[in-house]
Amino acid sequence: MTPVTIVIPSHDGADLLKGSLPSVLATEYPQVEVVVVDNGSRDGSPEMVSARFPTVRVLQMGTNAGFARACNEGARQAKSPYVAFLNNDIRVDPGWLVPLVRALDEDPSCIAAGSLVLSWDGSTVDYAGGDINFEGRAFQRGLAATWPAGGSTTRRRARSPCAARSGRPSAGSTSPTGRPTTRTSTSGGEPGSSGTPCGSCPGP
Repeated sequence: MTPVTIVIPSHDGADLLKGSLPSVLATEYPQVEVVVVDNGSRDGSPEMVSARFPTVRVLQMGTNAGFARACNEGARQAKSPYVAFLNNDIRVDPGWLVPLVRALDEDPSCIAAGSLVLSWDGSTVDYAGGDINFEGRAFQRGLAATWPAGGSTTRRRARSPCAARSGRPSAGSTSPTGRPTTRTSTSGGEPGSSGTPCGSCPGP
């Protein structure tokens, strides 16, 4: 499968990374690189990551440059054709990445794919697809919907291959997996993390 670089921006997130990186490193995928982009942390995050998770590459911004800039720096220095963006408070299912990459590989017109995201305890939906209206306003699908007890580990395709869905892939917050050369604009003039996912995911 296509190699993927997982980019995790972080600022003073040492405690969060201790909880999130073990699940990220347990991702069941043959070719994956994990990069933490440190936004000028003062809590020893870079040293902690290097000591506890030696396979993770740490990029130090030197200052708190913001989320978008950290994502873009991680994308620029990625060694893989695909980049997956995760927040530092995430916990992922081992199989979360495969359906996202498969969707991108199967449809070259697709620029990004997003996961189903649940609350930390897995009881409610945080994200199950997104929409953008004619005014450019973005909306989350499925927000706060109740998730079945125990969740479902069954992977299933979304209606559109551009928005792959993997049952219970993550808890916390995540950003799309996609091609790093396609970005959207954000406030302040810095390109955003990735293109907007095309297509839509069905609700839970």
